[in-house]
Amino acid sequence: MGSVRLMKSEDIDAICKSILDINNPDLINQQLDKISNEDLVDLTNKFLERPFQFKSVLTSALNRLFDDTVEFAEMFNNFYEKTYLDLTPLREGTIEKQKQVFSLVKRLIHIGKPPGISAGILLSWIVQEMDEAEDFMIEGLNSNDLDLQRCSLIALNSIISNADIQDKSEYFEILKRVASNISQENTHFLIFGLQYAFEEDEDNFGIILEDEIIRRGIKGAKTYIRVVHGRSKISASILQKAVEMVESEDSESDIFDMGLAKIYENNPGFVVEKLKKILIDHKRIRLADGFLLHKINEIGSGPVIEMLESLIDEGNSVLLNIGESILKDFFPNFEDNADWVDWCGNWKDDTKKEKIILKSLGLILSKLINYKPSEVRDQAIALIKYFAIRNGIDYDAETNWIHLSDSVEGTENKECTIKAFHILEKILYPPTTINVKTLSNNLEKAPNLSKALDAEWLIESASLRNPHPLAYIFCSELPKEVELERLRKELKKEDDKNKRFWLAFEYERSLRTIKYQSYWENVFRVLEEYGVNIRKNKLQDIDNAWDILAEAEVLSSFAPCFDIEPEPDIPELRPKKLDALIEYDGEKALIEIRMVKERLEESLAHGVVSSIPGGKVKSVLRNKFEGQLKGGRADPGIPILIVLSLDEFMGFMDMVEIRNAIYGALQFSYKIRNDTHEIVEEGTKREENAFYGIQGTEIVTAIGAYRRDYDKNDPLVGKLHHPYKPPTNKMSQKFKLRLRDALFGNSEISEKESLMRVPIIDEKMAMLLYANGIEDLGILAGIRENDFVIEGVSWEELSQLQKEAIRVIKAISTGSVRFLKGINQETLTILQNNNIYLINKILELDIPPEGISHEFWSLLKEDAMRILGS
Repeated sequence: MGSVRLMKSEDIDAICKSILDINNPDLINQQLDKISNEDLVDLTNKFLERPFQFKSVLTSALNRLFDDTVEFAEMFNNFYEKTYLDLTPLREGTIEKQKQVFSLVKRLIHIGKPPGISAGILLSWIVQEMDEAEDFMIEGLNSNDLDLQRCSLIALNSIISNADIQDKSEYFEILKRVASNISQENTHFLIFGLQYAFEEDEDNFGIILEDEIIRRGIKGAKTYIRVVHGRSKISASILQKAVEMVESEDSESDIFDMGLAKIYENNPGFVVEKLKKILIDHKRIRLADGFLLHKINEIGSGPVIEMLESLIDEGNSVLLNIGESILKDFFPNFEDNADWVDWCGNWKDDTKKEKIILKSLGLILSKLINYKPSEVRDQAIALIKYFAIRNGIDYDAETNWIHLSDSVEGTENKECTIKAFHILEKILYPPTTINVKTLSNNLEKAPNLSKALDAEWLIESASLRNPHPLAYIFCSELPKEVELERLRKELKKEDDKNKRFWLAFEYERSLRTIKYQSYWENVFRVLEEYGVNIRKNKLQDIDNAWDILAEAEVLSSFAPCFDIEPEPDIPELRPKKLDALIEYDGEKALIEIRMVKERLEESLAHGVVSSIPGGKVKSVLRNKFEGQLKGGRADPGIPILIVLSLDEFMGFMDMVEIRNAIYGALQFSYKIRNDTHEIVEEGTKREENAFYGIQGTEIVTAIGAYRRDYDKNDPLVGKLHHPYKPPTNKMSQKFKLRLRDALFGNSEISEKESLMRVPIIDEKMAMLLYANGIEDLGILAGIRENDFVIEGVSWEELSQLQKEAIRVIKAISTGSVRFLKGINQETLTILQNNNIYLINKILELDIPPEGISHEFWSLLKEDAMRILGS
């Protein structure tokens, strides 16, 4: 049959589609008979883009193209490195081409990652057939050329590991002779070969294997552990030696755990002793990970749990601090936890284990804050009731206030879990007995706070059932400087990072008291200095203490920058009052401050609890909007700012929850072509369930959110969030910037780096925009004329930047190449004809599709990298 010359990429695509479902070699060859060698090269390279789909075709194609040229060498190596498939079918097709194979080996020696591997595979095919090839292999084993040596080792290993070869004695002798000459860089391949030989000749190769591992140090030890991980015949003594070598230099390495996992199969006692030493020496935060943890639980964790029990009884400090977190790893079926709750029950009368049992019950119940019935929950709650009696706590009386309003079947299951958590808190963290003398002494060092709240009243509150939070903060004795200095010196000289972790933990805990007390005294010092008076009876409202303390710290931040009138009377909002009216240069804004606490189940739980994204925050905002702001129906004619303080137990991730509440929860979205089912768009979009999606909420000009960080010079860490639509009452650019900087200072957390995803915005321009209130890509996309005046930047320039910001946001949210800079319909058609729909695909390709110039392709890739933040 005559050959058909393929000229177009679409022709190649058509052949790929037609041949994809053919498994019959004869039919495949019939198709390939129609194709010239020149075009078969292009077709084979196309097959190599999806090698596993075309593996049968690839073998036939490579047999046809087999040659000792540089081009074929590159193609063969590409095939091998992409697939690591069994090359036997290819070997059978080239069995008569030994000289060509040998020539190709020499071409391949310096090709590959690392070089020489595919060459070694080919060399192994002909070593037994050609004396010249065998001599070449032996010379290579003694060569200083690392690639050549690697090629020879691969060939030798292939022969030694080949089960079809009966007599390998000659090759074993070669390996013995050259083992000590193999370079450190090729240790990995040497250890593989020695292990293969050991499995067939333990007596001769056990000593050689051990000697080479010791001689090559930690690299040899780690390699050996990797090599024997999945093999059945090993030397227990060599493996233990290798593990000890790794332990001495890198006990936190995953390879150390991998070695212990292999040893645990036959010698759990060895592993248990190593884990015990880790706990005693404080050498890790987590005891076991990955392979080791899986193997222990697969074989049986009994020996490890017995060791943990003995160390708990001895008062091991790691277990006393985080024992429950270590224990949970060694009770398989964590979703069920039946074995763990049984363990808790078995040891319930052992007072040394009581605290760890209680914290273990907390972790178990954290998985069970739901509506489903559970025997494990019932057992855990029964144990908590048992401990409540032992600690003199009336379970029913202490929990009769907890009632869930959910009208869901099984609400009683969730409610009884929350009640159990409440009692756990009472047992584990009983109210601190306030040392009145210490409290009094510390208050003398805090005159402004003492004046604002009345020190005598604060001291009297210490005897109440529910003392004021500041009484707790100021009743702690301040650490002595000599103790702090001791910890500082120990930290400075300690090199072990795990020991440093525990020392740093102790040091920070000691400093915390100083930081907390000085922070709150400074808040009231600033309020006093600027004449901002919060009513004393308001400050003494213990039930709402943290809300009011949040108000105090926010107003303290504003005080140097604004005139402040606490609780102004605004006719439109009567009878409600907001927390403050601030004024600067004739411009005013109303401020309402509220602390956002975790949901009850989240605050009590000992683990992660799933919840509605932004649910608690949105609830707080809606209550303010519908209550104090009358659902947006009353317009005071003044900008309104709601400031949310996050509970200190809510972390930085809760800033994401803030955005979810204000703008809608993020959801993954994608589009698929109906005909080919290929994904043509993928990205994220926000649900239409946001606070600012509620009609009238633009009465709230902005929402500030922060969390407190006592370690920062600007301790309120957060940002301002603005509505989608223009607010009912705007702030001027100058006022907004003053407000932002007063509240957050250098702790403002806008994503200003996102601005640099827009072409022509470099770091300098991004900082200029930020300094003028354009803080991220979203704000830039939503700017309106006259909202922002930036010296040296015209509205026309800003308008162009805005258009680009909108384009970039669309590109991010869809992932579509349609939104790359400079794309026109012709280019889009070329990309789509090549199945390129998504921006990330652009970055995977080095060569542009036919019809797109290299220059324009570079511009597309540059824009893609900028958009994806690569």
